[in-house]
Amino acid sequence: MSREEIKQRVLDALGVILVDKAEIRDDATFKDLRLDDEDVDELFAQLGGEFNFEFPDFIRKRALN
Repeated sequence: MSREEIKQRVLDALGVILVDKAEIRDDATFKDLRLDDEDVDELFAQLGGEFNFEFPDFIRKRALN
């Protein structure tokens, strides 16, 4: 899978979660996107399922700071 394909899948997952997609850009942070705990959990669950990967707890904690 290419970097562009991975990027598109991440953007697709964000697009499902976010109501306002105007903030989605390459340099946007979770804070910029106004993702709360539930949103981050949903995003990680979607990406984990998409890529057959489980995000470690420390990644989730860092994402919420």
